[in-house]
Amino acid sequence: MVTRENGAIAVFGATGQQGGAVVDALLARGARVRALVRTPESDRARALGARGVELSTVRIDDPASLVAALEAVDAFYFMTPEANSLEEIEEEVRVGTALVDAAAARACHTSCSTRSSERIAKRACRTTTRSTGSRNT
Repeated sequence: MVTRENGAIAVFGATGQQGGAVVDALLARGARVRALVRTPESDRARALGARGVELSTVRIDDPASLVAALEAVDAFYFMTPEANSLEEIEEEVRVGTALVDAAAARACHTSCSTRSSERIAKRACRTTTRSTGSRNT
């Protein structure tokens, strides 16, 4: 993925296994990375900061914090929590919807990994099309 010279790529879940692998790959390619984290004081978040990753504190139930974290970001990667029960699927949809809405507010390119919810992907396509005027095929 190519970004503008100064653009960052935001990663939600950067302290986890999959998000961490995304961060590693981006850093290896010289990308500017911003990790969206709940607890910047955690050992994993501090380790990312020590590697030059910008940390941005977010709360999934605070849309303003999500939108602010995506300021000056060209691209956004996120994954939703694993969902194995109806309750967990509802949480996955809630988290995914909040992240898609924040990305649409900033009109940045979005890539997500979701295991069980087609609803998130459909919302992302509809929202991105509206905010950027692009056409999904």
